[in-house]
Amino acid sequence: MNSSPEPAPDRDTATRRPRSALRALLDLVDLHVIAL
Repeated sequence: MNSSPEPAPDRDTATRRPRSALRALLDLVDLHVIAL
């Protein structure tokens, strides 16, 4: 999934949009819960 040449683009998005990062994490958790 890390096909970007940048070292950590996620950090930039986290610093710029902390809410988006939190929502992404919540979405991933929901998907895992649904999978379980």
